[in-house]
Amino acid sequence: MDTINGVMWVALGSVLGGTARFWLSGFVARRVGETFPWGTMVVNVSGAFLLGILAASAASHGIFAGVGPWQFAAIGILGTYTT
Repeated sequence: MDTINGVMWVALGSVLGGTARFWLSGFVARRVGETFPWGTMVVNVSGAFLLGILAASAASHGIFAGVGPWQFAAIGILGTYTT
């Protein structure tokens, strides 16, 4: 049962992360241009920054220290967002 629950959290997060990547990368590309993949760079740098914030929260026993929230936010949303 825990495996199915974990897959559900990752899948739900990946829907949000993929949508956010598509939107932000396209937005940046339309504003700056597509000669260099600035959209990809913005997404990857912001994703790494957010993952650092989540990891600090988990290390200090914050909300992301639990398995479910970590799977949803770090693996699901940010994993898909930065890939």
